[in-house]
Amino acid sequence: MPTEHEFKYIVSSDVLKEERLGIANVLYIEQGYLVSDNTTVRIRRTVSSSISWHLTVKKKVLDRIIEVEKKLSSRDGMDLMSCCEKRLKKYRHVFEDKGIKWELDFLTKYSQQPEDEKIYFVMLEVEVPEGADRPNVPDFIKQHVLYEVPLTDERFFNKNLTDPDVAEKLYNQLLKGNK
Repeated sequence: MPTEHEFKYIVSSDVLKEERLGIANVLYIEQGYLVSDNTTVRIRRTVSSSISWHLTVKKKVLDRIIEVEKKLSSRDGMDLMSCCEKRLKKYRHVFEDKGIKWELDFLTKYSQQPEDEKIYFVMLEVEVPEGADRPNVPDFIKQHVLYEVPLTDERFFNKNLTDPDVAEKLYNQLLKGNK
């Protein structure tokens, strides 16, 4: 089973002005969480040139997080998503810098009209092999980083960012320089 080893950075939304993001592959992602005390069970719908559904289970065991993912049929994905109590929606910009794949997520509040969607949180993520050092943030994003998230800081797990009001309050604290 693979170990999740992911570094995260909270980024100011003005990163959208960066021209280099124009060459990024953009994915639309909806994910929901089935309730569990100490295990994360996530349903994810990803839209790019096609639609895919995945079920992911994450469990902290000793000092690592084990992540197991399985592809789902659309029917199973939709049925399971309807059971989720917590959900989030994000636009993910995927790009490569110096041979490393980066994901820049813009979490948005749900709205019937896409033009009314409001970004409430921006986070940069990079997943590297277990034991690898934290890579350098790409130069064009470095000036937008508000906070380098410690691996153990659970405030920034996606399942904890599903409440836009709570996440936006945390984001605004970081904008003001409060960690």
